[in-house]
Amino acid sequence: MNIVLELPEALEHQLREEAARQGVSLNRHIVERLVDKSANQEEIPLTEGDLLQKINLGIAEEEWTRFHALVALRKSAQISEAEQQELMALTDKIEAANADRLPYLVELARLRKVTLPQLMNDLGLNAPLFIYD
Repeated sequence: MNIVLELPEALEHQLREEAARQGVSLNRHIVERLVDKSANQEEIPLTEGDLLQKINLGIAEEEWTRFHALVALRKSAQISEAEQQELMALTDKIEAANADRLPYLVELARLRKVTLPQLMNDLGLNAPLFIYD
């Protein structure tokens, strides 16, 4: 089965680096992450509400506020090296949270008997939340 996903560029880069470090193809790495995530889930099937709750988990509001402030500094070319490092760390955290919710999206799509792209569209997840330049 083939599934085409449009990932943020930074997440794609992260996944490619992880795959390279493990010496496996990108496809195999992604499948293994999904399988590992599925294997770690509880044996009790999650309800749609449980899945939506897990899909909606993310970083704290204070971190989003700081992230936006750092992006504004970067856009105005006034970001320090320390702030740039902080921005990169927050970006990694956001991308990890997005990757963590992917198995829950897959499961919810299965429960609703729709494709993953259709579910993402239904949930308003088609467009990237932020544009990184």
